[in-house]
Amino acid sequence: MEDWERMLKCPRCKKRFVDPKIVCCQRTCCDCLQKMIDSKAKNGVLFCKICNRAVLIPDPSKPKRTWAKQFPADHFLENLKDAVCQLEGKRLCYVCDSRKQPSPSPASFITNSTFLPH
Repeated sequence: MEDWERMLKCPRCKKRFVDPKIVCCQRTCCDCLQKMIDSKAKNGVLFCKICNRAVLIPDPSKPKRTWAKQFPADHFLENLKDAVCQLEGKRLCYVCDSRKQPSPSPASFITNSTFLPH
């Protein structure tokens, strides 16, 4: 599973993808994209931390806090994350899973119907 885990980690923050977005240089970033936009974007342009290409914000006239949401979701990674979790016998809680599926505890995930702390 190590190879899968590497594929499911954001190249910027090194954490498991949450709400992965595809930016115009064809890289994928997780919800850390908004933090990067807040600290580094100027005039509707952000430079990719991985390839250093200019990433143009689709509609910079909208509030800056909405810029990351404008990029398309990476549905492939979302589906891969779901498949890996099924193979591992895990169902992620809403803290880990951006789709906010209900869970008995926000700091738990379910493995074989047993609740375990993160």
